Amino acid sequence: MSNNLIFYNSVVFGVAEMRVLYNFRIFTSGLLTQWVFGRPLGYRKWLAIVILFVGCVVCQWKSIGEYSMIVPFLLMFLQCFTSSLGGVSNDYLMKKDRETSIHVQNFYLYLFNFITNSIASVHSGKVADLTRLFGGYTGMTFVVIIMFTLVGLSTSWFLKNLSAMLKEFASAAEMITIAILSTLLFSTSTQISWELFLSIFLVCSAGYIYNTEPQQKSPPDIEEGKKLDK
Repeated sequence: MSNNLIFYNSVVFGVAEMRVLYNFRIFTSGLLTQWVFGRPLGYRKWLAIVILFVGCVVCQWKSIGEYSMIVPFLLMFLQCFTSSLGGVSNDYLMKKDRETSIHVQNFYLYLFNFITNSIASVHSGKVADLTRLFGGYTGMTFVVIIMFTLVGLSTSWFLKNLSAMLKEFASAAEMITIAILSTLLFSTSTQISWELFLSIFLVCSAGYIYNTEPQQKSPPDIEEGKKLDK
């Protein structure tokens, strides 16, 4: 469902608008992480999530347009929810059986996708000629396939060893890295602006706050008790 909504929303919204709105996934991932794993994130982690969201939006807000359509926004929220649900569910399943290799778990995941999409294609009657499945393939197409394979493996590693929320932080860092590299490599790209610097600061601050805990100080009465014992 999430993949289908991506195609629909990419037609309705522009690239910048879609990237800004898609950041609501940060909140839905936080809520679903609390619900699925049954443990609250706490004030400090929620503060980091809010800062991360603001940092992502600041980086992409400049070119966003104005929309007054209710249904597309609801579908965009549904896309964020289904994407987060898939990520958190995979996070839970990956950690549930730590002894199983991520490659075996990925095989089961993509086998299910292959079966469901094959059934849908056959039912629609659009796969009469199997050779059409590879129509339009070029060398660059296989490069894209390899790149997305590496993305899938890195995502699996994050979910297996870290968490779905830390994957959101990695996605935010990826967004900023893409903005910087596109500015340096492509002359038509937007110049580095104060929004980008502010976004880098906010994302780094959010990552620090999320992954660190304040030092717990001993209550005064305990400290005084230790002195009296001496």
